[in-house]
Formats: sequence, C-alpha cells, structure tokens
Amino acid sequence: MGCKDSKACETQVVSIEVPEIIPASFKPFASTCLESTGNTVTLTGQANSSTAIINFLIRTGIWSCTIIFRNSSNNRFVGLIEDSFSVPDFYWAGTDNHSAGFSGSNGSLYHNGDVTDGLSQFSDSDKITIEVNMASEPRTAVFFVNGVLQRTHLINLPDCVNFCASMMEPDSSFTVESITSVSPQSASHPIEGSVSVVWAV
Repeated sequence: MGCKDSKACETQVVSIEVPEIIPASFKPFASTCLESTGNTVTLTGQANSSTAIINFLIRTGIWSCTIIFRNSSNNRFVGLIEDSFSVPDFYWAGTDNHSAGFSGSNGSLYHNGDVTDGLSQFSDSDKITIEVNMASEPRTAVFFVNGVLQRTHLINLPDCVNFCASMMEPDSSFTVESITSVSPQSASHPIEGSVSVVWAV
C-alpha cells in the first residue's frame, strides 16, 4: 500500500556528532622514577615529587581529559602545563607560572605559588576531569570530580598547554581514562559566581 504523504515517506537523516577520542601517550619523563605502560604511569621509586606530561598539544578547540589515581595516598595532582616548559626532575604541577595543579588532598588549585580553595577533595579511583576551552575568550579550564563541575576554574591559559599529573608516593599510579574532543554545544562553562584563577604571565 502506497504512502499518501510523500514527505512522511522520505528518509529522515539525523546527524550525530561523534567525539574524537585520542589514545594517551606521554612526553619523555624528567624523573627516572616514572614508568609508563599503555595509558598508565607508575612512580616506581621514592621521589620528592614527579610530574608526567600527557603528549597531546592543546592549541585549538575544546578538549577534556579524565584521570584516575591508584595507591596515591594524599599526594596527587592533576593539571595543565605550558607546552614549551621543560619539567625538572622533581616538580609539582602549580609550583610556578608554567603550570597549574588541582590537589586531591585539600581540594585546592595551585598556580604560581598561590593556593585557591573551593574545589572538592578527590581520592584514589575517583574520576577527575579537566575540560580546556581554547575557543573561548578568555581561554578557560574547568574541573570535575566524578562528573560534578567544581566552583574554581582557570582563565587566560597560555597559547599551548598539555594535561599533566603529579605524584609522590612509591607505587602510586594514574591512568588516563580518556582524552576527548568536546563540541561547542556540549562545552561546560564556569558556574556563576565561581572563583577565577588567572594564569600568570
């Protein structure tokens, strides 16, 4: 039996945007105590502090990275670091103006020696996500703990950054669960009234 309404019989084409997922790799480690296997980095020996940089340059677009720590006690940071910066052997994200670090032990954001509260603490097995928006003005980064948007964020990011993570405890590790592109329509924005931390020049 034919269809009386020819328009109703037309095939409906729905465009579904599929996020781009990037496999994780890492820049060469400054610390000899760090080792990587696949998308996991492990601190194999005692170190004052060691930072691993994810080898994915963020220059344009909107990107999110989700990281999970294990066996890290209270010494764990996730963050961003300038792509041009050479990390020394012992280094915490947020130590200076070349990086920013979100601490799991106290829920604070560290940058250029300054400490800003307002984020949640996070533990081993929690999912910590950083979403970087290089298309916004100013360039912005927001943070999530187990999917919950935090009330402190970064603005005025450098032109080129990488995701990074810092650890201290022997046998601690972190795994990059995902690095994913985010569409402008799906991008997250700072919560109204949240604290802005300005990246120092």
